[in-house]
Amino acid sequence: MSCLSWNCHGIENPQTVTALKRYIRLQNPAFVFIMETKLVKAELDSIFMQLEFSKMHVVECDTANGGRRGGMCLMWRDNFKFSLRSDSSHHIDGVVDDGEKIWRFVGVYGWPKEDMKYLTWKLLWDLADNQNSQWLCVGDFNEILFSFEKIGGRLRSDAKMEDFHNAIREANLDDLGYEGYSFTWTNGQTGADNIQERLDRCLGTLEWVQLYPEYHIKHLPCISSDHCPILINWYKRTRDRCTQGKGKKFSRFESMWLSDESCQTIVRDAWNGDGGSTGIQAIKDKISNCGQSLKD
Repeated sequence: MSCLSWNCHGIENPQTVTALKRYIRLQNPAFVFIMETKLVKAELDSIFMQLEFSKMHVVECDTANGGRRGGMCLMWRDNFKFSLRSDSSHHIDGVVDDGEKIWRFVGVYGWPKEDMKYLTWKLLWDLADNQNSQWLCVGDFNEILFSFEKIGGRLRSDAKMEDFHNAIREANLDDLGYEGYSFTWTNGQTGADNIQERLDRCLGTLEWVQLYPEYHIKHLPCISSDHCPILINWYKRTRDRCTQGKGKKFSRFESMWLSDESCQTIVRDAWNGDGGSTGIQAIKDKISNCGQSLKD
């Protein structure tokens, strides 16, 4: 069973709806969390009718001053239960019953403006105050945790990244890692003007991980948006999902590796030594070796 999380950057475009249908057809998620819809409920209802879901909860976009900003929705199937606890223009919080276990799901769309990002961290703290300890927090946080989660543009302030770290720590959450391409957002420019960042991620508590120790998270291809979707699967994978060809495992980044100083050094050395896409591959190769040594 799985969940798809996607900042669609406006779903009013027919091509974006087509892309969403394709993701749903290929991945068959039990529920879908969509951010930045830029639509009101009546408009989302017409899209919902085209999809194979039974229920939907909508947070309408902001239409003040003639523009359209934000907006979220959560859609789920008949064999899946979701009970809403709270929502706002930046989150949907509820209890999930997947037929076997009960846990908490929180979808987050972080404030994009620099001077407002502290509100995202406050939101995490407020949600943690009422938490079921077994909870999963997914979405676009509009911030990175580490400097290597960005290429191009200006370097990110250590203080800003530390604010994100502190918010996660205070909420008893941890970055649950990923498989696939390292970055989830791009500014769409080419050459030296291109910027890419890992803004979308999946966080969870230790108690949630203990519920589903075989979970896996994958960054899907980016189609019709500046963000790529994230697929979270919390039941054991079949053999063909675990491998790409005989004996070849997926490359997976584990945030806990960074607690080891040697891993951090490997990341910095690989990045500074190679740069660009070659540097990214070197990081993947070397950090995978580092992660294996920690497990051993």
